[in-house]
Amino acid sequence: MEYKFMHAIEKITSEKKPIIGYALGHGEAFGYNINDAFLTLRSNYNTDTINIRQVPFIPSELNALVILKPTLSFSEADKLKIDQYVMRGGKVFWMIDVMYAEFDSLYKSNGFIAFDRNLNLDDLLFKYGARINQNLLQDMQCDQLGQMSGDPQNPQRRLVNWPFFPILNGTNHPISKNLDGVRSIFPNTMDTVKAQGIKKTFLLRSSSNARVLSTPAKIDFEFLQIAPDANLFTIRDTAVAVLLEGKFQSFYTGRVSKAVADSLNSYGVPFINRSEQDGKMIVVADGDIAVNEISPQQGPMPMGHNFYTGHTFANKDFFLNSIEYLVNPSDILETRAKDYTLRLLDPIKVKEGKTLWQFINIATPILLVILFGFIYQQIRKRKYST
Repeated sequence: MEYKFMHAIEKITSEKKPIIGYALGHGEAFGYNINDAFLTLRSNYNTDTINIRQVPFIPSELNALVILKPTLSFSEADKLKIDQYVMRGGKVFWMIDVMYAEFDSLYKSNGFIAFDRNLNLDDLLFKYGARINQNLLQDMQCDQLGQMSGDPQNPQRRLVNWPFFPILNGTNHPISKNLDGVRSIFPNTMDTVKAQGIKKTFLLRSSSNARVLSTPAKIDFEFLQIAPDANLFTIRDTAVAVLLEGKFQSFYTGRVSKAVADSLNSYGVPFINRSEQDGKMIVVADGDIAVNEISPQQGPMPMGHNFYTGHTFANKDFFLNSIEYLVNPSDILETRAKDYTLRLLDPIKVKEGKTLWQFINIATPILLVILFGFIYQQIRKRKYST
């Protein structure tokens, strides 16, 4: 409640909204499947698209850049644009699938082979301190799918647990603390690596009953026919999202040719080896975290909504909190992380003073209203009688 009040006051009093850029050019999710994410951004910030392939550089006027589920490989030129945007203080919110694993393929082709998308981002993220592993996370704490069973002439739908859709837990960071579960779809696992001057904080983790499936691997509905063996789900608290903070070092230090350096100078954005101020970026090893389903009857659904169960998970809260943390320097998000302890009342004192406190709580407001009315009438009588 405190955070919501402070956030509303800040939105009213702030002179201008932060500017959010939604990256395009590499097969990013775009259309009705990001309806909720894009409307959420536009209702809270100034938002526009930016095609990284077509611009000579990413302008520093963007307070944050959202890269959501790219499917095409990034060229070195495009990675350099992102790298220099970060060096100039830009914030990046990565939500990427390094493996090809699409829910639609389960129905269209009766299964698929999960394999590397070859996004060519591993070395860049590694330099910043994060590594997304080429695997798939399974968890016994997972979402459900609808499956048709019984007579083909009169099929019945039943809900079955689908371990490839883990329900992720938050951590003690303000972005994800006190959140309900966040649904992921075929997420990868991730680790942090040494990066000088960079602070790493995990934001989303698996439950204590998870396992990792090595890839390439065949994914089909046979997983639904086999009851998950709890003895195989022994991995706990596996990370899926991480926050990186600090002065980032350029991945392209010593690798930029004179021609490229001269080109950057001509645009007024000279090459920078190391960021001059502390930066932030969030890396999520799941590109579907902010993607929404589309209902044939109701159209685009909220992100994190399960069409079969009707339940909506906390994906939107995580998405908004992440953007807010990246672009808002006032740190009001810290109010979400406060711990409040409700202490039990002394039952003996409650019983002894029950009548007194009931009288105080009920009669005192009434008496105050009567007293205020009497004083107000006396003031009016004195004022107008003269």
